[in-house]
Amino acid sequence: MSTRKNWMVFLLVLCILVTMLSVATLLLPASAAQPHSVQSAQPLYLLRDHGGYIALYDPTDNHLIRQYEIYTRLLPQTDVDALQAGIAVYSEEELSRLIEDFGG
Repeated sequence: MSTRKNWMVFLLVLCILVTMLSVATLLLPASAAQPHSVQSAQPLYLLRDHGGYIALYDPTDNHLIRQYEIYTRLLPQTDVDALQAGIAVYSEEELSRLIEDFGG
């Protein structure tokens, strides 16, 4: 009987620990749970209009990195205005998403 009682206590303690861990994970702030989603203060790139095409620039020295075969004249005016001002890009994932959204 003693062995069965020990197993029951062990399983009870294990259940309590798993429950506490689950609750602690749910209570963590989103930024602590996903540290890779935090944006840096300095953008990695700038997306801008370059001769009617979307282009990728280095924000530190304004050097053209790449030009995409996406015509800016085919985009909505709000996107064209944003590209003329320059769209700061903080991650590779954000860059991929923006290029895909623009039609690339």
